[in-house]
Amino acid sequence: MDNTIHALPKVRFGEWISEGWNMFAEQWKVWVVNALVLSIVTTVPLLGLYILMLVVPAVTGGRGGAGLGATILALLFLGGIAIALLASYVSAGMYRTAFKQLRGEPISTIDLFSGGDRWPAFLGASILVTVLVLIGTLLCVLPGFIVGGALYFTLPLIVERRLSVGEAIQASRDATRGELFMFVLFALVVSLIAQAGTYLCYVGLLATMPLHYTIAAIAFRDCFGVPGARSFASKLAPPHAYGAPPPSGFQAAGAQQWSGYAPPPPSAVYQPPPPATAPQPQTPTGAVLQAPTGEITTCPDCNAELPASARFCARCGRSLIQS
Repeated sequence: MDNTIHALPKVRFGEWISEGWNMFAEQWKVWVVNALVLSIVTTVPLLGLYILMLVVPAVTGGRGGAGLGATILALLFLGGIAIALLASYVSAGMYRTAFKQLRGEPISTIDLFSGGDRWPAFLGASILVTVLVLIGTLLCVLPGFIVGGALYFTLPLIVERRLSVGEAIQASRDATRGELFMFVLFALVVSLIAQAGTYLCYVGLLATMPLHYTIAAIAFRDCFGVPGARSFASKLAPPHAYGAPPPSGFQAAGAQQWSGYAPPPPSAVYQPPPPATAPQPQTPTGAVLQAPTGEITTCPDCNAELPASARFCARCGRSLIQS
């Protein structure tokens, strides 16, 4: 594998967002159901904990004191962990669904539960990236956005490239360092788009939440390359050559060749083969055929019908002279 970086990827705001929308629109029914499942996984337990906080004190009449308060806090803590575990598991499936569609494979809601093999690494990376962004946010906010942009591809790399947490973080940093400011801005815009559905009584999230994953898959395709990836552009874009190979020294088990995506030229489009024709008999070297005399004979090897005067089979070359 060539690990030399030839050209760093460049952010293509409009094209990535447009293709991500077209990708969602192509299978919008599946994506809406997937988003609904993800919302239920993250919202229902949280709603249950909130109701618990209201109902338990009302039922007990405020009795129980510190013990009751500690119990509620413990339930909230455990419930938060459960929500984080479920959300990360389904999110890994959302990324896998996006990459399957990108390669032209059929997708369904069942794919939401196909990320179990990458879930431990995905969960670890999610926690680490969240902590780093939180620390950066506490340091005058701006560093948090920088971390989010630099590590934008960490989670997709774990799902698609099957990298470890450390390898994915390093690869994402190397890929975004050429246009770090633009990747920071891009990550912020995609996040705002994905959350825009909250302004429509949260129902709009069913349409905007999937864009977080489809746009990420399109950007990943152009930055790292995805074998068999399709273009979702409304108008086919010309080939480009800014796909970044993996950073120098990078090796990962199961990692595929890194190459920038480029739409195939017209000559590469599949053409059906020409109709098959029966092979024409070949005259073997040295064979002497005579004109038919009205009588025929059959070759004992290939059963070809030949003039009775033939000395060699015109199809297989067998000698017909009796020894």
